[in-house]
Amino acid sequence: MKNLILSLVMLFVGSGMVMGQTATLSVEASDPVNSESIVNFQIKCDVIDDEVSTFQWFFQYDPEVLTPVDIVNYHEEFPSYEWMNNLSYGPDIIILTWLSSQAKNQVMKTGEVICELQFKYTGGKTELKWAKADDVTITSKNIVTAMWTQMGEIYYLTLKNASIGSE
Repeated sequence: MKNLILSLVMLFVGSGMVMGQTATLSVEASDPVNSESIVNFQIKCDVIDDEVSTFQWFFQYDPEVLTPVDIVNYHEEFPSYEWMNNLSYGPDIIILTWLSSQAKNQVMKTGEVICELQFKYTGGKTELKWAKADDVTITSKNIVTAMWTQMGEIYYLTLKNASIGSE
């Protein structure tokens, strides 16, 4: 009986450690009018099961097709003054970092646009990809695309890339 109770306790504790916050994030591109035009990539939350207090997102792009211009249309729950962004982290890497100035969780609702990355588009087919340490082509491995709750719990993320243009 003691072994059965111990096994059940371990099952519940173990499943609690395996389970955690999950989110699916995606990037969607607006259609460029022509080459040499501005294109916006909307960053959306497709699925989320908890609130968020900070995130750091890395994106990889082809600098021969896209040139970063700005970050625009910030969601009201994630105001621009709470962001620390670097549009030139590497030759093909952008970093977006948000931290709640009030040190509290924010609700990220399914389907809402969090912000938009704005690029100059020079024509051709390319992707804007979520960058992770194990799949980027730059030398730095200090890349962690992640989100955390106020208690420091990390999200398990599913990330969807965007493509634009034609060959």
